[in-house]
Amino acid sequence: MLPEYHRKGLGGRLLSASLDDADKNGWKTYLQATKKGESLYPRYGWQDLGEDCVFVTPEGKMTWKCMMREPQPKKV
Repeated sequence: MLPEYHRKGLGGRLLSASLDDADKNGWKTYLQATKKGESLYPRYGWQDLGEDCVFVTPEGKMTWKCMMREPQPKKV
């Protein structure tokens, strides 16, 4: 991601629509977060499962955080 697009609220706006649908339908959501993105997700209710996924790529090992989010009650 280009630095000029960091900290502009774009990630949150993209997540909100999907999370609204998940919450409305009572769905749990799961993701694997990279180091660069992992600080965003707890603000939206995801919790670290304490398990890292490690992938070996041509550029080396990549470690992603495994995170789960329970459906959230609708905010009034």
